[in-house]
Amino acid sequence: MKSYILIIFTFLLADKAFADTWSPPKITDYYNSDSTFYVRIYPQQIPKKYLKWFNTSPRKRKKFHPPDTLVKPCFDQMHQVLNGKKSLFWEKKLINKIAPETAIVVNDGSYLVTFDNWYSMRFVVDVMVYYKENGELIERLMLEDIAPFPINTYHMSVSSILWGCGQEFIDNQRISICFVDENEVTEKRI
Repeated sequence: MKSYILIIFTFLLADKAFADTWSPPKITDYYNSDSTFYVRIYPQQIPKKYLKWFNTSPRKRKKFHPPDTLVKPCFDQMHQVLNGKKSLFWEKKLINKIAPETAIVVNDGSYLVTFDNWYSMRFVVDVMVYYKENGELIERLMLEDIAPFPINTYHMSVSSILWGCGQEFIDNQRISICFVDENEVTEKRI
């Protein structure tokens, strides 16, 4: 009898959420529409020995070297491409803990917008984050702030709410964002 209840419970849960897998984040480049600017995003880097150091007693931590214990935060580098030559435009730490899931760059390189967080799309405040020319944070938004559909109508997985079907800069001041709900209904917002 217990196995039947477990099977029924599993099917009920499977209807609402599906499992997902995430590969480790990688250094990723995102180009503007004419490839004159691109941002290279470096995910958070955790040294291989970090967990051993973290889980060891304080008196045994002395045997580790500083590079074994230093977690490097997620950061980006905005590059300009002029006459085939790349130059660093600005570099800044991002507010994402691990890395953004995706990003877009405005044509003149003056703005960067990142979307979601690696391993947890939508379940944090940083669903959409604006940075200006020098990498300074302008605004961070939750899905509730930008979504055209109620939050419970999107596809859900164990770690994420799958809401987006594309984003792009229309011009230097406006972004077009495509949303898709669990019924495959789409809506664009500018």
